[in-house]
Amino acid sequence: MDELHALLQRQLRRAEISDVSHQWRELLRHVDRAYRDSDARAEATDRLLTVLSAEMRDRLDEVEQQIATRVDAECGRSGLVFETVPTALFMIDRGGRVVSMNPAAERLFGPAHAIVDCALDEVIVIEGADGTRGPMLTRAGLDDALRHGGLDRRDVKLCPSFGDAETTLLADVIVVPLADDADIAALVVVSDNAELARARERLEWQTTHDSRTGLTNRSLLLDRIEVALARARHADEWPAVLVLDLDRFRTVNERHGHAVGDRVLVAAAGRLERCVRGGDTVARLGPDEFAVLCDGAVDR
Repeated sequence: MDELHALLQRQLRRAEISDVSHQWRELLRHVDRAYRDSDARAEATDRLLTVLSAEMRDRLDEVEQQIATRVDAECGRSGLVFETVPTALFMIDRGGRVVSMNPAAERLFGPAHAIVDCALDEVIVIEGADGTRGPMLTRAGLDDALRHGGLDRRDVKLCPSFGDAETTLLADVIVVPLADDADIAALVVVSDNAELARARERLEWQTTHDSRTGLTNRSLLLDRIEVALARARHADEWPAVLVLDLDRFRTVNERHGHAVGDRVLVAAAGRLERCVRGGDTVARLGPDEFAVLCDGAVDR
């Protein structure tokens, strides 16, 4: 008891309060004020937390709305790509049925209203080396492809069963699993190799021919001269090269315009081609310059 009294006296002295009765009441009021201040601070803290929570909820709602807007935009862009890409695309469900297809797939395989909801093995039919036809991918084969990360088949001969029955096309077929989608199991990509081959041929032609006249360009002419010279060393039949230009071609361009000049070039190219043999090469070297390679024309 004495120890407790001594402890209280020490605390009173620190607070500069004497130990007479009215000072005790002052101590109690001092303690009460301290508790009240503490309660006020706690209440202010609670109000601040409430305000912050409301602001956080508003901010989270704003972020969620921004994310939703971006997702919608991405979905819109994905849908636009799906509709406009020149490669045939199918979306299939986990039962192996076609859910949707793009216009490129309709051009190759037939109308969507006849194909959507059909099994994929009814749509993509292949022709074997012996001429027999069958599904490229059975239901079991599809399940196996989905389990093992997809499928990649190159240069398969497809027979679109919903379009022209006599039409076949050489194509690459890729099955891409879509694990994150609950409704769509896979994307099936069908690339028409014939169209790709035509595109490659167009590109190769453009790199070796003059776009205005359709004649061989300088690069291809030099290659053919090298081949002709190499052959001549063994056969002793040497090529002849004629180089010529069009007189006053610049005057034609200046007086009558480039459209007329282009017609003159095309006419000159046609005349030169009609004057040479089938195996000879007529090339355009410059604005008004042409060359003719006559292979095996000189017997040395």
